[in-house]
Amino acid sequence: MEPAISEGDWLLLDPTTVRWPRRGSIVAFHQPDTGDLAVKRADQQVQWMWATVRDRLMDRLRDDPAVRAEIPRLEAGVRAGELTATLAAETVLDRLDRRDEERPTPSS
Repeated sequence: MEPAISEGDWLLLDPTTVRWPRRGSIVAFHQPDTGDLAVKRADQQVQWMWATVRDRLMDRLRDDPAVRAEIPRLEAGVRAGELTATLAAETVLDRLDRRDEERPTPSS
């Protein structure tokens, strides 16, 4: 019996399979008619966007020598209870903002 394959189905062909499905079998995965998969993929794209923003911001923080120099003092202050976590975070972000303001802008 041939599998029922419809337009929009995903096909997986794995010629190396030694168990079910038999070697050379075609397995058809049917996309749900509800559109749930499209919604899930769209949500994943949004999550990926924010993960990329977080990663790039962290890269910018790690790459900034002035921020890197402040980190040990700020972490020690938070651990000792001399600084709140929020104040330390704002200090790091303020330093990053100052760096961006100091960066020359390309002239038009």
